Amino acid sequence: MAALAETPAPPTTTTITDVTARATNAAATVPPATVAPATQPKAGPSGVTSPSTTAPGPARPPAPPPAAGPSRGAASPRAAGTSRPGRAQTPCVFFAKGSCRNGAHCPFAHIKAEELPDVSKLEVKEEPQAPDSPPRRPSGVAICRFFAQGLCRNGANCRFSHGETKQTATGPALSAETSLLLRRLETGELPMYALDVECVATGKTHNDRAVAQIGLVDAYGRCVLNVYVKPKKEVVSYLTPLTGLTAALIDERGVPLEEAIRVLRSRLPSSAALVGTNIGQDAKWLGLTAPGDCALLVDLAALFRAWDGSRYVYFSQDHCAKVWLGAVRPPNVAHDAVGDAAVSMALLGCYMRMPDSAKAQCHARALATPRDPSFAVKHPSFEGVCQGNRRLCTCGAPHFS
Repeated sequence: MAALAETPAPPTTTTITDVTARATNAAATVPPATVAPATQPKAGPSGVTSPSTTAPGPARPPAPPPAAGPSRGAASPRAAGTSRPGRAQTPCVFFAKGSCRNGAHCPFAHIKAEELPDVSKLEVKEEPQAPDSPPRRPSGVAICRFFAQGLCRNGANCRFSHGETKQTATGPALSAETSLLLRRLETGELPMYALDVECVATGKTHNDRAVAQIGLVDAYGRCVLNVYVKPKKEVVSYLTPLTGLTAALIDERGVPLEEAIRVLRSRLPSSAALVGTNIGQDAKWLGLTAPGDCALLVDLAALFRAWDGSRYVYFSQDHCAKVWLGAVRPPNVAHDAVGDAAVSMALLGCYMRMPDSAKAQCHARALATPRDPSFAVKHPSFEGVCQGNRRLCTCGAPHFS
């Protein structure tokens, strides 16, 4: 990490394995003949790992409810106009509606609705907008007073401003809806889970892939599910240096994909936000829908992309972890679905806690920091299987993303 010394960096340089240990060490591997749910073990198929500890993880989780307190819809027990020392002074929109469930643990200021400032007279200052950045409402539009209280029913069609996050020199603009989503995640209104999938090759082209491991962690970074999948098709390559998977591991612990997805759905609340890098592709692999299997998908690739002056640049999870978390992957350490899901949750937690000025520095550092070549660049073809790098593709199959 010496190369990052010239720019601000996270206080401690660590390794990817240190971050993932919170999830992988937190989940005790149960005997292959059992499927253990989050709280009560029960008999089931082989190959499923389940949590057995409550060690906290990297992301800020929802605060646990008090043993006794007001029901949903009642005002929080904390006195109005007060906030915890050192916490943000942003008004809690849920307290203003009398529905904050976090009480004294809430990171926002508890101010009564009638005491909120009249924001309708404030104006949004115009800033230069980079090409291809998300559209935003014109300058001079008054801020929606109902949105400030969490009560606006018009959403994106509202003619007033919802306080969208502006485009910076390197950071992407965030819509008001995305900003509100992040706030709902931080306050615990939406439960958070991170998902990752590892695949093996079932053919010679870069599109010939089958799911072989599914990892799911909660907001604390604890392992909720670690299941290995035995593909129906013959495996051409386990891509072991990339995935960490082997024939012996899949033969011993692999279960049918249908069973793995059934267990996944039983562990994933339909009200949850599902987080991951390029999470849409992982959800597609597993046939998950949002809304339906979960409330929505949060793609970290869109949050951590950076503007280089002409286009958005997207980064690998390892590069984001190096820049934003100060964590590097040791040489010859393969990926792992549970570990990568834990890193995703750590990244989201870091993003939500970081002030905008520090985010701008990290976006700039992501562009300035040399990127390590990916596995597909190092090995355009591995064990006769194309790895799908667009410039180095060896199979000629179409690219869909």
